[in-house]
Amino acid sequence: MSYKPNLAAHMPAAALNAAGSVHSPSTSMATSSQYRQLLSDYGPPSLGYTQIIHARGLVRECLAETERNARS
Repeated sequence: MSYKPNLAAHMPAAALNAAGSVHSPSTSMATSSQYRQLLSDYGPPSLGYTQIIHARGLVRECLAETERNARS
């Protein structure tokens, strides 16, 4: 199973139009900079984005603890 983030969930409400879709990152400088910030936070580990690696580790730890608690 691969993780596919919902980028629209991380965009501020101002970046969503009335139809609920995300504006193109080139529509304005503000949206473009927000998009770049989002991509700098979430990217493939192969390119050095370590936050996602840390988040996956936390999820694994939580799942392991949940399974241990369910067995006891």
